[in-house]
Amino acid sequence: MKVAGLNIENSHAGVSIVSSVLGMTRALKAEEIRLPDTEELRAGALRESLLKWKADYGITGVVFGLDFKDFTHHFIELPLKSKRDIERALAFELEKHLPLPEDEYIYDFHILSSKKNGSEILLMSVRKDRLRWLTECLKDTGLKLLGVKCSMIEAVNEFISSGRGKDSALIYPSARPSGRYYYIAGLRGAAPAYFKTVSENNLQPELERLREAFPMGAYAAGTGAHEIPDTKALPFSIPNLIALSVLKKNAIDIDFFPEELATPKTDYYPYAAGIMTALSVLIFISTGVYSFYKDYAALKSVDGRIENIQQTARGLVETKKALEAVEEKTRFLTEFKMHSNTGIRALRELSAVLPEDIWLAEFSSDKTGTVEIRGLAKRAAKAIEPLEKSAVFKNVRFSSPVTQRENLQRFSLKMEIEE
Repeated sequence: MKVAGLNIENSHAGVSIVSSVLGMTRALKAEEIRLPDTEELRAGALRESLLKWKADYGITGVVFGLDFKDFTHHFIELPLKSKRDIERALAFELEKHLPLPEDEYIYDFHILSSKKNGSEILLMSVRKDRLRWLTECLKDTGLKLLGVKCSMIEAVNEFISSGRGKDSALIYPSARPSGRYYYIAGLRGAAPAYFKTVSENNLQPELERLREAFPMGAYAAGTGAHEIPDTKALPFSIPNLIALSVLKKNAIDIDFFPEELATPKTDYYPYAAGIMTALSVLIFISTGVYSFYKDYAALKSVDGRIENIQQTARGLVETKKALEAVEEKTRFLTEFKMHSNTGIRALRELSAVLPEDIWLAEFSSDKTGTVEIRGLAKRAAKAIEPLEKSAVFKNVRFSSPVTQRENLQRFSLKMEIEE
């Protein structure tokens, strides 16, 4: 298999062509090409280059790597652990994080960590209209689209696999028409904790902050990495990483595959059913021929009973599957609802138990069940007792010292919601 990896940044494209045979990879070509500024002309220029590489090197597939600025990203915590449940929950979560309807985006996610109460995920998305010109690149080339990747994520993957990504920072320079920018990934443990984009003017203050935040050091990858002061340059070829991203397992497997270019999945069930039916018919005929002259009448009776039993069994199996699906959906929605109304539950209890001479000024709650309130009272200690007696709250405590304001006391309380 021969694959072309293209790292596209504005009007430049880095190209790497690799060959993979029996798990062994070999680099065949690496070059930089200049692209036109408009998407229409860019698609045509890339199509010509792809046809040339197909003729010269026999490539069969292409992987595109796009600039980090083309994507949006969010770190989200959900009270779910399985990938299937998270996929369902994202249907509710996406509209909170995307400025346009979710059907205008291609998105993918990666589970960063699993906790007792759920999972933290990295959600990334790209607008579909940003990828339309890529489909024009492959038109009439006979090449297969193997993936659409984020170049920054593939650099982070290599950073992690190199063993240097634990509690470190990775800086990836990217040139834009408006100036040079730097993408920064901060890693806690061996997983991304945040991403940040800084301009060239703000790079030096950010480097000073990184030295304090990441004791294991800051590294740089990509074109111009050796020019960044106080960092260790990594010998990463980003186009090569993009080409290899579909040939190996990565720590963060995120892909943005346009639906119109997806290869239809083959449904093997009809073939298996046909083979099994053919075998069943063959066995039936063989048995019938053998026993026909022995007991024809008895055989016809048995055949009828078998057909009735098969129909009954199929109905029972389908009913059982439908019941299991309903139970699973009910369980999912119940768990999701339990974790989404903690704030309302807390406000209702506060309104019920707090005395009338206590005024709340601020209220906040998070997904972990922690509630914090701020307010005024003639005597702040008077707010503790009813909250401690409440069956809804636990670990009630002052989160900051009580202060006096005229004849009222200002207080801040923090507590947890009982599960």
